[in-house]
Amino acid sequence: MVTYSVRRGLMSGISLVNRKLSSVQKTGHVSFSDLSVPRVSGSSTAYQLGRRGMVQLTGRDTVDLLQGLVTSNVTELSNTTSTAQYSMMLNVQGRVLYDLILYNNSTAMEVCFLIECDDTVKEDFMKTVKRYKIRKKVDVSDVSSEYQVYSIPSGLDPTQTITSTPMGNRDVAHVPANAKFCLPDPRVPCFGQRVIFRRGEESLPCVDQDEAGYRALRYRWGIPEGPNDLPPGNCLPLESNLAFMNGVSFTKGCYIGQELTARTHHTGVIRKRLVPLVFDRPPQPIAEDSQISTEKGKNAGKVRGVVGIHGLGLLRLQYQGEPLSVNSTDGHKVALSSYEPGWWPADRSS
Repeated sequence: MVTYSVRRGLMSGISLVNRKLSSVQKTGHVSFSDLSVPRVSGSSTAYQLGRRGMVQLTGRDTVDLLQGLVTSNVTELSNTTSTAQYSMMLNVQGRVLYDLILYNNSTAMEVCFLIECDDTVKEDFMKTVKRYKIRKKVDVSDVSSEYQVYSIPSGLDPTQTITSTPMGNRDVAHVPANAKFCLPDPRVPCFGQRVIFRRGEESLPCVDQDEAGYRALRYRWGIPEGPNDLPPGNCLPLESNLAFMNGVSFTKGCYIGQELTARTHHTGVIRKRLVPLVFDRPPQPIAEDSQISTEKGKNAGKVRGVVGIHGLGLLRLQYQGEPLSVNSTDGHKVALSSYEPGWWPADRSS
């Protein structure tokens, strides 16, 4: 258990968390030029993400292969180079195996996609792709040693309503021209920038290697990442807010796990979602998937991760806004609350 200390002003505005946010109408994303949106100081820090792996797919059949494997519409990404797309790969039961960020690194001579994933599942992901490749003309390789991923936060306050679409992070000081990619995070553009350098060419001024800080920031925004937040084979994509994070197409056609995902979308019934959690105090270690309980002892959901007073949990939406608690491994009850992030869209149908 990593204790997250209050630093660089990231706790600014946290007193707003416990306010009732459900009455606030959310209408989209934020413009970074909108000065009416509260910001958090220290936003120019870049987090170096040492636990992110990078897989490269090259060959003429790359787009066709990916189109049948992942939830997003890869053909849209293939039409524009130097762009990125959030996606997931599911199993045949429609449960999440891997969360991915796809980058179009193609040239006039070669179709090439870089796929960012958690380093701990990289080998499994590559084996899965190769299993489905069959006779397609696609080469799969591990290029993690060649690239380094960074995240530069926007400094916006996720507890506030965020209402328009950013054209990029204007708060970031000069981004070096030698960055391979520097794009608004494809999951939640107002979260900040995703930056990729070739190793040895990094030139960001303020780099923080403390990934606990990045993880706590993600939890404040309600953004899952990697197998700790999205246990492979044990979570559903729409409950994990995949549609909110621009990671699924409901019109592109078949892919692995598509049937359950499409049926859930069209019924419009999603009773649980991943939401940010705030604890009254930094809790003692909490077991994985610890039960979140209501005041009457009813099962309200599960904790997915905790850093300091911030956490991420799968919560039954009927208990959103109610007093909740969780038991730590030493038997202490810790009170917690949840909130809807300000970037969630007004349309909650998927």
